[in-house]
Amino acid sequence: MEIVRSVYTDLIFHIFAHVKVDNASDIYDEAYIASVEKELGRKTVIPESVTAYYCANFERLAFVNFLPYFMAKSADEVCFMIRQVGMTTEEDVAKFINPFCDVIKELSADYVDYWERKAKERQVSYEELKSYVNEQASVMSRFFEDLHGMTNTKLMVIISEGLRCNGRATIMGDTCIVTLPMPSEQYSMPQIFMQLVHECTHMITDPLLDSIRMDDGSHDVAEYQVMLFDLWLFERDDSKLRDEYVKWLSQETLDECDQKLSEEQKKKLRALLF
Repeated sequence: MEIVRSVYTDLIFHIFAHVKVDNASDIYDEAYIASVEKELGRKTVIPESVTAYYCANFERLAFVNFLPYFMAKSADEVCFMIRQVGMTTEEDVAKFINPFCDVIKELSADYVDYWERKAKERQVSYEELKSYVNEQASVMSRFFEDLHGMTNTKLMVIISEGLRCNGRATIMGDTCIVTLPMPSEQYSMPQIFMQLVHECTHMITDPLLDSIRMDDGSHDVAEYQVMLFDLWLFERDDSKLRDEYVKWLSQETLDECDQKLSEEQKKKLRALLF
């Protein structure tokens, strides 16, 4: 497992922390906005028309959350990655891609300066989190070995200052890339590790579904599968983390997951675990 930081990954999620999205991908965070505004000495402004277009066309534009920005060395390279994606329309380019890239370029210099200061301030927390994640991963080595065997990928974890809640994961080539938040009042280190497991579990359980979309309920089913699978996983591999997991999500939420899935769906889930 490789654990890294990425300024341009963080820049993208910093921008999305200012964008209200009416689905489970939302990472809008007013507390973060107020705090970072003071440290940056400026506002981050995303035109309302850009936010509205993104939300209305989310299924097609969500890819901007998942590109390998850790490979970029400049805002221009970030925008080049975004523009290279071939699934967009001319209207997407005019109403979202171009103005979104304008925000990236206009904000980039100030954000990079801020990020470099923050990285130095948070170096100890970052190293502590790396150690904790590696230790827990060794406790749950069976799961991560299964993940590698089932997906034929290596794991890269990006620890983000910009992503303040939830996580992101995607497979690119031979690498499973998971982005997680730094520790905060919102997220403890055990919760961050459990979020890592959650994102990795999607790689194992999502293939049980024909498709996953926000607008037809299938994303909810994908989440039910992951949350229930991880409960069983922690029961198998780490009883202490299992208790933390129940506290974090709540027994009520986990009971709902169990109720929402059919017996046949749960049978398929258990087959992946056992």
